[in-house]
Amino acid sequence: QVIHDEADKVIANLADYGKTPAVLTQLQKEIDDYAAILAKPRTAIGTRATATTQLGELFQQSDGLLKNQLDKLMISYQNSEPEFYQTYQNARIIVDLGVRRKTEPE
Repeated sequence: QVIHDEADKVIANLADYGKTPAVLTQLQKEIDDYAAILAKPRTAIGTRATATTQLGELFQQSDGLLKNQLDKLMISYQNSEPEFYQTYQNARIIVDLGVRRKTEPE
């Protein structure tokens, strides 16, 4: 970018060397394209960080919907459809499978 900016100041004197305003315009386009490519990984990291932050809030909202609305709605089926109600209750149980560890070879 520095070379482009310096050449832009003296572009009239560079015609003998085959450097024209069109060449500088093309160089600036390539510099901009390169800068955009460099920014993509950092942008992706920022996007993922934002999404991860929002996950906690979304989990809380979903849990609130289940506890405050759906669970309360299901109570009405406790006597009329006991099998359906029990299936729902069983599905609401969270099974924590823990963390898998690699076993060392004996």
